[in-house]
Amino acid sequence: EAVRILKNPGVLGSLRAKVERDAPNSMLGLMFAQDDWSKANPAPDRNAPQTAWHDREEKEAQANREWLRRWPNSPPLLTTVVMHMNMQAMTGEPVSGSAEALALIDKALQVREMSPDANEMWPPIETAIARIYVAAKVRLVRAPDLLGAAMLKIQKQTKYELSPDLFPAEQPGRMDWVTTTAKQVEELRVDYLLASNRPADARVLIEQALERLNADSQPSERTFYDRTGWLRRLADAEAQENRAHEALDHYQASLSGLDKKALAMPQAERMSAPVKRYYLAHGGTEEGWPDWATAGSKDLKLPERTAPVFVTALPEFSATDLAGRTWQLRDLNGKVTFVNF
Repeated sequence: EAVRILKNPGVLGSLRAKVERDAPNSMLGLMFAQDDWSKANPAPDRNAPQTAWHDREEKEAQANREWLRRWPNSPPLLTTVVMHMNMQAMTGEPVSGSAEALALIDKALQVREMSPDANEMWPPIETAIARIYVAAKVRLVRAPDLLGAAMLKIQKQTKYELSPDLFPAEQPGRMDWVTTTAKQVEELRVDYLLASNRPADARVLIEQALERLNADSQPSERTFYDRTGWLRRLADAEAQENRAHEALDHYQASLSGLDKKALAMPQAERMSAPVKRYYLAHGGTEEGWPDWATAGSKDLKLPERTAPVFVTALPEFSATDLAGRTWQLRDLNGKVTFVNF
């Protein structure tokens, strides 16, 4: 910031020389290393294919692991590495349960215990770690305790958050992190039961979740996608119980919302790969897969998105723009207006 204000790059150069001389392994040293990497590996153009972004993320993940050799106790660095594994689990990529990966997770938990306020995060790191264990099918016995700890942590983090009731009716309040974390914990409990080969126990929670969603009198687009996620889990439970016909029906329903173009995208391909394998193993064909997978979407109508309705009139105001013109509410009444402060 000083460089920008003073228009003098030498300010940063002298700071960097001091850091490299007196504190090369400090957090400032890490920031310089990360800055160098970002300049050497610029983000893809926004119109670049999804694979370009994925490749850069993988390259950055590898750089983070290499930096950990020099900065082994950096909370942000350890958190970033764990969250990358968490994202792999969420998007259907293979998750490593190797000794190296587990050692990184243990280190992240240890450092978080030493410095609990180093950097708050959502979801809590315990949620991410439980998801990694479930996806890799390792240390499954630890998952329930991690999920319980995640709920306690998020309640502490949000204890002094502003209440959504304080916001006007037409303005969405802040994210309800407790409710959102509880939703993730509920999903991960079912995933844990499925990974532990307990489909009957999982089915009870799945059916309760679907019952709540089906009872929603004003379903949203979010409700629709939540429902497809629970249908996928229901199909997983039925597959474990060797109820192939029901599993195929629910797998197909879980793909609702995907057309053939979306189905062919890399992320959708990864996430639907287990369903495709099950379909092929139970009489399906490679040629018939696109039609079967998108059959439930032909007559699908997602809930319509509605514009916000403002229930309170704007107060009269007077504002002068950069050109010196004064604007009042009556100048804008009835017009779509974008105001950039």
